[in-house]
Amino acid sequence: MQKDKDAINIITNEIEKMKAEGIAFKKDGKLNLPEIQRRTSLSRKKIKRLLENGLEVKPHGNSHKKDNHLIAGKGEQRAVELLKQGVTNSSVIYEQIKELGYLGGLTTVKNFIKTNQNLIPAKRLIIQKPQGKVNRYSTGPGEMYQMDWGFVNVIDSFGKVWKCACFAMVCHHCGFRFIEFFPNAKQESLFIGMIHAFMVMGVPKIILTDNMASVSSHRDCNGNPIFNKEYDDFQNLLGVETRLCKVKHPWTKGAVERLVQFVKNNFIQGRTFINVNDLNTQALNWCMKENSHLQKGLGVIPAEIHKTEPLIESPAKELIMPYLAPSRAITLDGFVYYEGRRYGVPFSYKQKKARIMRNLDDVYILDFDSYSVLEQYKADWSLKPHYSEFQFEPKMPEEHPTVEVKSVMQILPPDNDFASFDF
Repeated sequence: MQKDKDAINIITNEIEKMKAEGIAFKKDGKLNLPEIQRRTSLSRKKIKRLLENGLEVKPHGNSHKKDNHLIAGKGEQRAVELLKQGVTNSSVIYEQIKELGYLGGLTTVKNFIKTNQNLIPAKRLIIQKPQGKVNRYSTGPGEMYQMDWGFVNVIDSFGKVWKCACFAMVCHHCGFRFIEFFPNAKQESLFIGMIHAFMVMGVPKIILTDNMASVSSHRDCNGNPIFNKEYDDFQNLLGVETRLCKVKHPWTKGAVERLVQFVKNNFIQGRTFINVNDLNTQALNWCMKENSHLQKGLGVIPAEIHKTEPLIESPAKELIMPYLAPSRAITLDGFVYYEGRRYGVPFSYKQKKARIMRNLDDVYILDFDSYSVLEQYKADWSLKPHYSEFQFEPKMPEEHPTVEVKSVMQILPPDNDFASFDF
């Protein structure tokens, strides 16, 4: 608008000057546009447009149009409902109100969202939480344990940071707790942690955990969990029932969630150790000390109450040994991999697979079938391969000819022509 006013003033002044000079019009009576363009430095198109408008400022062609920020009818009601639910995706709102008869475009929906930001709840309120008040549930003696994983960082002597997994299990009735650390959170580590916990705490009727991949792969159409075959066999062997929390509802197993936080805020702080076995020894001593203290939330001493709880009898050791000593394939150079480290297998062992188990400060290589000890190593955090003294055959076989050798070569004597010059 203002630019057009300035251009009109410039053109009007120049036309008056050209009239005084007698060069304002051509012979055909039309204005001398080339001369006006030369004097004003304006584009020919703009000069022509302003002259056609009678050197008057006229409104823009789109000035009569007005953006519609409202979506009328059922579409508006649905859009308001979605915004109150925290849905701010314009495409989602557009598709839903389009089914209700909305004929506008996506830009109108975006403008509607922009002008109705007050309908969108705060982010902290959008997070799914229990609606209203809920009842805290309690379980009887020996009825339910809760288990979960926690993760912490470990800094070695070289300054390298490693991730360490903490297996946590707690009795929901009395608060008796158990923790154990592993280099990883694989399924076999879960089985070992559960067995070690049951050795200390006993076996309950029910295990409550979340939807971890090592327990359940997915849920069926009715929402019932489908357990992994390995875990299903494991729980059937122990005679326990596993229940899973609702997805994104960690507060259902709040006891073990608080235990993981307690470990991070209490046990981990300033903790130093030599290897994972030293760490687990310290963790077990810490658990026994905490279990002997009064738990104010329940008003009991967990160690005293837990002794009286009726628990399921643990299965025989030979049944759980395949889980305590998982199998490993032997590589071409005679190693088995366990917890990210390599351990040598004696050459005299001829099977394709062996079993490996970490117990206290030692790592044992076991026979796949009889579980007899083949080799023993000290457990440490070193990534250097652990070689067995008898890992390779002591005397390598030498090939000899099977038929008479008839091929002959000859070695020539050295050239002595210059021997007299050799001083």
